[in-house]
Amino acid sequence: MGSPLIWFGRAAKFLVDKITFESGPSIQAGNLNPTVTAVDGESGDQYNSSLTSAIYVKQDSGSTTNWAMLDDASNEIPSGGTTGQFLEKQSNSNYDVDWANPAFIGLAGYPSIHIGTAAQIIATDGSSSATVSLDATTGALFIDITDNVDAANINMSPTSIDLVATSVLINGASFQDALALKADLESPEFTGTVQGISAAMVGLGSVDNTSDASKPVSTDQQTALNLKANLASPTFTGTVVLPSGQALIAPALGTPASGVATNLTGTATGLTAGNALVVERITCVVNGQGAAIAAGDLHEITIPYACTINSVTLLSSLTGSIVLDIRKCTYAGFPGSLASICAAAKPTLSSADKSEDVTLTGWTVAIAAGDVIRFVVDSASTVQRVTMSLKVTRT
Repeated sequence: MGSPLIWFGRAAKFLVDKITFESGPSIQAGNLNPTVTAVDGESGDQYNSSLTSAIYVKQDSGSTTNWAMLDDASNEIPSGGTTGQFLEKQSNSNYDVDWANPAFIGLAGYPSIHIGTAAQIIATDGSSSATVSLDATTGALFIDITDNVDAANINMSPTSIDLVATSVLINGASFQDALALKADLESPEFTGTVQGISAAMVGLGSVDNTSDASKPVSTDQQTALNLKANLASPTFTGTVVLPSGQALIAPALGTPASGVATNLTGTATGLTAGNALVVERITCVVNGQGAAIAAGDLHEITIPYACTINSVTLLSSLTGSIVLDIRKCTYAGFPGSLASICAAAKPTLSSADKSEDVTLTGWTVAIAAGDVIRFVVDSASTVQRVTMSLKVTRT
């Protein structure tokens, strides 16, 4: 191995040929010039040559001559510099370093620290959005929040650092001034026009600026309105109940110009002949007394008022067939002047128990007051009792 080496600056004393550390580069010694004669080593190893009295550093691994002499003017530590400065890489080339002021401390993507004058600090951008700068002249602390980092996110505990509020500057403004421009997270009070907030964000997604007069009727409101009657010309359903002590006032009926009044109930007062239409029914019952009705049965009545026949209805107790005829004459001409008023459309049941005729085709429907009506059974089968009803309107 040779003699060990004791190194004092540039003076070397060889005690051993090589010292290898547990981790990291080794230190070798010998009488070779490793830039001329290949010497085995790892990148970063040091070689102390007794031949050239120089120190070399290995540039690669293996047995090569790629050793750099530290005493070479291009590789040695540059001269000059002041207290507090450090060596800074000037390019990607080996040994290209120079003395520099510690104006920036930081790693890309992490908060950084700047140290310098106020002018230098404000003009310098850090490598991250939370850059802290210290004015070397005044000791003032600057916080760069140009990338929208809220000052509230910067933790400056008073137990670890004593800061005067007027000395803390955020982009050139005091910390208190910058803080005054922020709103509290809890129950904030804003000024000016607040933008970027929608109704849905505050739980009012169904609210808009529709005026009260323009708001549509809701489903519940319409349902309630449908249960009400109009004040003008109301139409009611069910049973109408009046308050206690109240009564309906009958409307005054004038003389109608034309038409027929229908669906009238109750007692009408103040009516005179000619200004009201009254509906009556002329009824005849033909009864076989438990046996089938026989053809030729006769029934006569006198009509005391003038009227017009509107319809005829037959109702039988049993299903069967019957044909009836209605004959009419004046009281003076009875019975010889009796003549049928039904033409070919006589009241008829045909294997049925009821029938109705409202057209009365060919009928003589006018009856004068005092006329005599005769009901005649033309033919019958099975029917034991039948009721014939003439619906008439007084004239």
